[in-house]
Amino acid sequence: MRFHLMFWLFSLTLAFNLRLGVAQEILLAVDTKQEKNYNLWLKGRDCMSVDIYQGHNASRLSIELVLICKALRLGGLNSPILFKPSANYTRSIVSAEKGYAALSSTSVWRDEIDTDLFYMSPPIFKPGQFVKAFFTTEEKRVGIEQDIAEALAQGKSPLTVLSKFSILTSKKWKHDWAIATKLGIPKNDASESANRCKMLANERGDLYLGELAMVGRFNLAIPCLNKVTLYPIRGVKITFDTARHFIISKKYPNAKQISEALNKGLTLLKASGELDRALYPFPDLKRDIDDWVELNPKFVKN
Repeated sequence: MRFHLMFWLFSLTLAFNLRLGVAQEILLAVDTKQEKNYNLWLKGRDCMSVDIYQGHNASRLSIELVLICKALRLGGLNSPILFKPSANYTRSIVSAEKGYAALSSTSVWRDEIDTDLFYMSPPIFKPGQFVKAFFTTEEKRVGIEQDIAEALAQGKSPLTVLSKFSILTSKKWKHDWAIATKLGIPKNDASESANRCKMLANERGDLYLGELAMVGRFNLAIPCLNKVTLYPIRGVKITFDTARHFIISKKYPNAKQISEALNKGLTLLKASGELDRALYPFPDLKRDIDDWVELNPKFVKN
């Protein structure tokens, strides 16, 4: 009760400040890891100074945060942007849904967005742009890539190899879970990243679905645990057929104004080509990935 009263007073104060011309603070629900990587990447720089989306700490979580910041500025909002810590993706959405934050600072699958509760940005990833690969330890990667090459040379699907291994994912990630089920790859439910890393290191699982888009590390490697790094199995990929968008809480003060500014800024970033550069920071790597064998039946070319 006390929290809701405080939030009501907070909203009233924001509205009063806007009438007086005082800049409104825009709260973003930010995953703690996302905030850490953002700060390590920018090192105190303003988001508008970013024009190259490469670097060890440049990943989708930190890149999307930069895009939100730049879009709001380009859209005409110079309000202070503050971070509201959130435990994970789901908690960030809930925080925005209740109006405690203006936005969840990561893109959201289109089929998970309730437009009665949220304004929705133009797609950050259109259908067919969000791509993942199978990641594993370096020792396993080499052998699996050799087996896949032999299978392809014999006219067989890479799935004849991959189906011999188990993938660590989470039932909460319904798109990952669904595609693994469709492809017939055995699954183990492991929702926490630390648990997945330990299970892979201890050989209690073999594969992890990791992202290929918005990765600022040229080798695409995922630091997992001390002395454990995951690498993509090159040559095969999974493309998702659902778009991803940013969401703006309709309960947050001046939500429509924030939404319009965000959409205007994203349109400008798209028109300038910067949004596409952010999707794949290394053009040569993008061309390489384009040639990898597609496993999602919806995108397999006949």
